[in-house]
Amino acid sequence: MFRSLCICLLFSLTLYVNADEQKPAGLSTWQEAVITTQDPQPWLALLTEFADWEVLSKHSMEPAILQAWGLADDASGQATVLANPNTERGFIRLIELTGVEQQWNRVDDRPWDTGGFFDLNIRVKNLKQSHAKLHALGWQGDSKPNDVIFGPYEVVEWIARGPDGVRFAFIERIKPILEGYEFTRLSRVFNSTQTVADIDASLKFYRDILGMSIKLEHNAASKEQGPNVLGLPHEATAEIPRVVYILNGEDATEGQIELLAFDGATGRDLSANAQPYNIGLSVLRYQVEELDALIAVLNKRGLGFEHPPIEANLPPYGSVRLTAFRAPEGAYIELFERLDP
Repeated sequence: MFRSLCICLLFSLTLYVNADEQKPAGLSTWQEAVITTQDPQPWLALLTEFADWEVLSKHSMEPAILQAWGLADDASGQATVLANPNTERGFIRLIELTGVEQQWNRVDDRPWDTGGFFDLNIRVKNLKQSHAKLHALGWQGDSKPNDVIFGPYEVVEWIARGPDGVRFAFIERIKPILEGYEFTRLSRVFNSTQTVADIDASLKFYRDILGMSIKLEHNAASKEQGPNVLGLPHEATAEIPRVVYILNGEDATEGQIELLAFDGATGRDLSANAQPYNIGLSVLRYQVEELDALIAVLNKRGLGFEHPPIEANLPPYGSVRLTAFRAPEGAYIELFERLDP
């Protein structure tokens, strides 16, 4: 697996060439999702025992990364990187910190509360049959699995909360036939949702500053009252439109950003809790080439960064240069460039 990463690099930056700038134009698909956990064992039960994922690396965290997160010198952490076999991205990195005062990124929340990352999407086989097993592993949803038609896709979907308050959207594709994914029970993670209050500002950020393109757009309430994956009261599903944009920089249906807004359901703003060291889904990481050139382009478009690039060891990628920025409603995103051949 690691040899595959080294030899066949599928970089998460597509190098679109702009005739005026002659530089990378923006981001494409994210490489991995970071979950800051209180206990990695429930995750290992889900991903390695139930889903047959493999552990790519277990290691101590680099102090430089912890310091870049604003943590004290005596803070430390352990990381476990997991992947669906024979994949080059869509990894999950579990982070367990010590000597750190932590809150929860999203706690006691509902889907219409805004700020940070709402969920990760993962493909599943036989969702209705796997439902009971996922319950036994501690996952609970706001509804049972629902049959959903979303744009050109017909799916069965279940949004459920698991360890550390993290939500997964478990999605079984019905039509069209799913291609490009090989997995036993759960695929690599392929999408991450942010619930936002100002969807126009977030759309402008990802499209105009980060250079992504819209892959799917939806703005409507349900046609009929009834159950729904987002836990709205049944009578509200036909009254409250949901605005959705799905974006990335490639044609691949993975490594996507999904923006979600409710027109008529207002919740709390949790963006202040969105910290990489807080418990929950905490960071998305993009692997890029030509980091300095990309930073220059994004700075020109008005993006500010949390810190200058740092050098650190980031298994399984080896030595990297890494920096970070925030989305409009707090989501913490990192860029890294591999230094090893």
